[in-house]
Amino acid sequence: MALGYISSASYKERIVGIRALYFFKSEENINRVKAMLEDPGFSDRYDRSPDMNSGSETKYYGVRSAAYSVLRCWGLDIRKPVISEKSPK
Repeated sequence: MALGYISSASYKERIVGIRALYFFKSEENINRVKAMLEDPGFSDRYDRSPDMNSGSETKYYGVRSAAYSVLRCWGLDIRKPVISEKSPK
């Protein structure tokens, strides 16, 4: 199921798939999860507190974040990908 989820068009399913792979560490799954560090999918986050970031929008790359977390839990020393970035107003 996890392998199907990581190749899904659904952003949320890809995150679930990566988290499921955590329990199945192997060279193949390490390579699969590493490939997800460049996933283009994101969700929009808005800070409702104007004093925090003036209500700007932030792109949050949840698939990348999940992949990075799993790889770190597996003990790999990898460079952290871009996980969030503010969009220009």
